[in-house]
Amino acid sequence: MKKVQLTGSERFEKDGSEQLRINVRVDYEKYENDRYYEVPVAVRWKYGFAYGGLALFLLFMMWHIQTSGVVEPIR
Repeated sequence: MKKVQLTGSERFEKDGSEQLRINVRVDYEKYENDRYYEVPVAVRWKYGFAYGGLALFLLFMMWHIQTSGVVEPIR
């Protein structure tokens, strides 16, 4: 954040109570994390294997439920 400036204020009554409305101007620069995509290759492979294993496990469980007779197959 570079600067915050009060540009106006106003008192008003709403539902029987006094309220204060303030207007502010905020000057800022968007923060960009330059290192966000810098991930080591080993970590990428670990995540890839983890997601692949999850997909295989879910497919196996879907097959197991269908063949065990717990539910009837959708036709």
